[in-house]
Amino acid sequence: MKKSPAWRSAVAVQIVLIAAIAAAVFMGIYGVISSHKSGGEDTTAAQQHKSGDTSETAAPKPEPFTAAAAGACLTWDIAQDGSATGFKEVPCSEQHRFEVSKTEDLSVYPTSEFGPDATRPALTRQHQLRDELCESATVGYLHGKWDPNGKYDVASILPPQSAWDRGDRTLLCGLQTTDDHGVPQLTTGNVEASEQANLAKPGECLAIDDKQVPHVV
Repeated sequence: MKKSPAWRSAVAVQIVLIAAIAAAVFMGIYGVISSHKSGGEDTTAAQQHKSGDTSETAAPKPEPFTAAAAGACLTWDIAQDGSATGFKEVPCSEQHRFEVSKTEDLSVYPTSEFGPDATRPALTRQHQLRDELCESATVGYLHGKWDPNGKYDVASILPPQSAWDRGDRTLLCGLQTTDDHGVPQLTTGNVEASEQANLAKPGECLAIDDKQVPHVV
């Protein structure tokens, strides 16, 4: 049967259309595969970055001047000029000058006040930090059993100047008993299990200061 020119032209058009559709399908499939592969690589890189699995490492934190935690007892020697030496941790059953209630890292303080180049806080600022960071934590450490007019005071300790200069920003909250000049005295036992009231011994004479605190005279 002889085909007409019109029929042959229609068949040719159909062949061209089928070839175009096949090419489009192929390119579409390739695009999906290519995008999925690229996206997987980007996701992996993002996951590595998020998890910190990179070649860059953060600078190590300085070693703290003490590893003491809540419940530890510390002592030190006091020179005639008032400087402290021989700082060490001892069992609370032995004589000590300080019982730790909490440790704070001032490098994560809400402001940049204690950054790498910060100077060591003056005594007034130390007292503010004690009131802000230590008082509530220490009362909680004692399960509310604290006599504010007793012989133990809430106190704080900062690193020595040499440790501060190396970047140590450890602050210790705790309890101590002091003399009339504010010098930490030696004591034994845990504060919570000790008698906190200022009890006079037979024969001692006491004077009451303007804060209603008795002192042996």
